[in-house]
Amino acid sequence: MNEVESKEVFKFVINTHKALSQILRFSTIPTMHKQNVAEHSYFVSLIAWLICTRLENEGIEVDVAKVLKLCLVHDIPESISGDMPRSIKQGEVRKMVEAIEDKIFDAMIGDLPTDMGIELKESYKRWGIEGTIEEKIVKFSDILESAIYCLCEREMGNTNMDRVIDNMVIWLGDFENGMMESLVEEYKRRVSCVELL
Repeated sequence: MNEVESKEVFKFVINTHKALSQILRFSTIPTMHKQNVAEHSYFVSLIAWLICTRLENEGIEVDVAKVLKLCLVHDIPESISGDMPRSIKQGEVRKMVEAIEDKIFDAMIGDLPTDMGIELKESYKRWGIEGTIEEKIVKFSDILESAIYCLCEREMGNTNMDRVIDNMVIWLGDFENGMMESLVEEYKRRVSCVELL
């Protein structure tokens, strides 16, 4: 990597770090712990890696590098657009948000060395398109991380999360098969325990 490329890579990382560590999630709901997008992306990556490890141990072929790349880049455009509630990103609005986020992503990686820009773009393009096991793992991990965050908030006494937790149970229901099903069942079990408190 030459000096110019090093500067561009460093600039990209600094800008992404500054932004994603400052952009808060769940901005429309009062929370006790303010979670930022970088924190969310870390836990999405951790959950996805654990799922990949289990699946590989069960003999299921998974491209772990592809999964982790997708986890790391899936929310990068939020460094400019901010985090929008999932309930807003539906139908036509979702298409508009995706188009805007694609343009943001292209602009953000525009100065990176060509090979790195292409690699990041390819990882990002897979999000929401391919329907592969890797993409399903990332989508599930993304929702499960949010669900766990909401559950932790509820365990601390934040009743504002009750409606969100109900939605999380519904969204996680789309993944009730195999290992993901057992994680969904564990989440539901924990939700029922919190409701008893």
